Amino acid sequence: MRRIYPYFTLTLIVFLSTLLLWLPFLTKSFNWLGLKIENSSFEYVYKHYDGPLYVIPAKTLYDPAKLKTPEGENILAQPASYFAAHLPLYPLTIRLFKELMSHSLQVSQLAYLKSMLLVNIFATVGLAWLFYFILKKIKITKEPLLLTIIFLFLPRLFIVRSVGAPESLFLLLILGSLYFFEKRMLKG
Repeated sequence: MRRIYPYFTLTLIVFLSTLLLWLPFLTKSFNWLGLKIENSSFEYVYKHYDGPLYVIPAKTLYDPAKLKTPEGENILAQPASYFAAHLPLYPLTIRLFKELMSHSLQVSQLAYLKSMLLVNIFATVGLAWLFYFILKKIKITKEPLLLTIIFLFLPRLFIVRSVGAPESLFLLLILGSLYFFEKRMLKG
């Protein structure tokens, strides 16, 4: 039982720190720790980084016809081929979470944007768990929990893991592939 406490702690830290970062936008505060935030609302969180650009392939599943008007004109400023540059795992997980939320929680308004944030939060939890597990396994530090917490609060990662961005999922998959590659190399 005691072995799961660090994982529970990391999960709690991810959720609470994300909530803390979202707090001025949830409360529509115009001033937060001396920073002025104009037009403060949660829409501010939804629209930053490239998360909304991943929502489009999640909605259309890369079908260019769904990005055109009946007259054949582009709905968006970018051509339909632009979205082929967005790798499919993040949009597919957004769509999966959206379907799960729509059926179980009856969430329909902004469901894709909400699921985009949930995917990122859960990927961050997985990333923290895997990072902690690897640190503990290879014994690189005496305090793997502390090092993992520091990792979670690196300024760039702290922001990117709290908005719609695929970096948390990317880092999780890269770290996982490195772990399994190293595990295989040590065996064989």
